[in-house]
Amino acid sequence: MSLYEKTGQYQLYAEFMEPLGIGALQVAFEQLKEKLAAEGLFDGDFKREIPKNPSCIAVITSPTGAAVRDILQIVKRRDPNVKVAIFPTLVQGEQAAADIVRSLKLVNEWGKADVIILGRGGGSMEDLWCFNDENVARAVFASEIPVISAVGHETDFTITDFVADMRAPTPSAAAELATTPLAERREAFHRLELRLERDVSALLTSCRRRLDLLKSRPVMERPLERIYRTMMDVEETQQRLDKEMTNRLMQRAERWQYLTNRLEAASPLAVMSRGYVMAVTSSGNLLTSAKQAEVGDRVTLHLQDGKIETNIQEKEVFAHGEEESYL
Repeated sequence: MSLYEKTGQYQLYAEFMEPLGIGALQVAFEQLKEKLAAEGLFDGDFKREIPKNPSCIAVITSPTGAAVRDILQIVKRRDPNVKVAIFPTLVQGEQAAADIVRSLKLVNEWGKADVIILGRGGGSMEDLWCFNDENVARAVFASEIPVISAVGHETDFTITDFVADMRAPTPSAAAELATTPLAERREAFHRLELRLERDVSALLTSCRRRLDLLKSRPVMERPLERIYRTMMDVEETQQRLDKEMTNRLMQRAERWQYLTNRLEAASPLAVMSRGYVMAVTSSGNLLTSAKQAEVGDRVTLHLQDGKIETNIQEKEVFAHGEEESYL
């Protein structure tokens, strides 16, 4: 248990106030409740989850009241490993509201608590009125650490109860809500351990079955046989490809020779090698008929191995159907 004192000593305050009357307090309570509800401070969307297994609980209450003793006793009984940090705070009187706000700020600045229990034992409406203070409500809402409100008895309701992340009917109930019995935690861990053992055992069994199935396959029993068979298939495929490639190359060669022969037969050079010439006029036109030339025209005669420049001295055009042969 840690004890945080603001001045190094406890201070008791005795305040004498003129009662406002239950009716006036109830009206003020309802008005503030309606105002804060309209602003959304009571909305469930803003409620944070209380950690199930906190390592440290901050208690904001009077250090001399019965509430703090009940909280310490219950936490120790349920889980001795949980640390409890007591932040001594006034929970009754005119200065109580401001003191509660300061303690909430101090706990958040400290930052080591997982949850806050804010409360006190029972009392009259006037005794609990600091928990109906607007500044306290807004400080609870602004806390970055989840807050359990534990004010008075089960039938007592304060504004803090509506703003807090969780309401406990009593401080003792708050201590129970904030902790999980060590035995229960151990039982939960044991169940988790058993479930993990079952899951791991099932996984190992499944892996063994899969391994046995793989081992039973022929490829695993006679791996070299599968390799040799694959090598033979590869060799047969290679031979088939070689044969197919050779046949295709021969077909292409024969086709190439056929086309070459045809091209050579159609070549003008092949014709000229048999004694024929090609006559071209000075304008570059090929003479295909005696009618195209006139006496005196200059003509180039192309032979197989050269050309001859000459002039036409005479021409004769054969009549239709006549032929002249050159042997």
